[in-house]
Amino acid sequence: MTPLLRKRFDQNRLQNNSVIRRNPATVQPVSGEHLLEIGSGCGTLTAGLLLTAAGGLDLVELDPPLIEPSARACGRLTGLIIHSIDSTGYSAVNRRHRGR
Repeated sequence: MTPLLRKRFDQNRLQNNSVIRRNPATVQPVSGEHLLEIGSGCGTLTAGLLLTAAGGLDLVELDPPLIEPSARACGRLTGLIIHSIDSTGYSAVNRRHRGR
C-alpha cells in the first residue's frame, strides 16, 4: 500500500519513469563522496542515488510512514543510513564525528 501524501509536508510523488532514471545519473559524485537525500518520499530516487554514491547515502525523512518504502526501494544495497528527523536537525558534521 502506498503511504498517503501529507499536505503539511508539501509532498508529491514523482511518477515519470524517464525523470526517475535520468536524475540519479546527473549527480556524478566524486569517487567515495557521501550523498545526502532530504525528503525521499517513497524512495523513488533513493536506490539510484545510492548506486551513484560509492561513499554511501544519508537519507533524512521526517514522515515515519515513508521510511519503510525508501528502505525497501534499496533492497540489499549497502551504504544507506536513514535518519527519521526533521532536516533542520541533521548535521553532516555531527554525523561524521559520531563515527557513523
